[in-house]
Amino acid sequence: MINIKAALLCGFCIFENMKKVSVISLLLLFISFCAFAQDMSAESQKAVKKFIGYVKAGNKEGLAGITTYPIKREYPIPAINNKKEFISRYKELFSDSLVKVITKSSPATDWSEMGWHGIMLLDGAIWLDQDGNLIGVNTQSPFERKEKAALIAEERKHLHAHHQKFYCIYCHCLCLKVVS
Repeated sequence: MINIKAALLCGFCIFENMKKVSVISLLLLFISFCAFAQDMSAESQKAVKKFIGYVKAGNKEGLAGITTYPIKREYPIPAINNKKEFISRYKELFSDSLVKVITKSSPATDWSEMGWHGIMLLDGAIWLDQDGNLIGVNTQSPFERKEKAALIAEERKHLHAHHQKFYCIYCHCLCLKVVS
């Protein structure tokens, strides 16, 4: 006979368990993307070299010109909506470590064409479209981490005092989890 243990879980805890399944699913999806990555065409390598050249030179205006807007950032950091914002927030977006990764990358080995998704650097840190335009930056600079923490702290001030003391604002009930 199978011994089944019961647990009382709130909606947030169920969500946390679902996140584990989601992470595994995303990992499998990523592996399938890698399996179908295409060799870089000469045209794509040329576009990537142009992008790398702009980053090496620190050419903010050039990069702003080959960027598709908006560049979304992790909530609550606002998106970059135009060239002027891109130029003023360049250091937020491209940390020194990211610039180093980009400038040392090889278009033939570190960049991959992912079909209609575009061209990605390594595991998707940077995404370019088929024409070589910047469409996504999936890293967070140290500046953005601090800014995110400050914006969240500011949002918490607007919550009821009872909810401000919880680290996790979603789950404030008692969850009885079964440890096997």
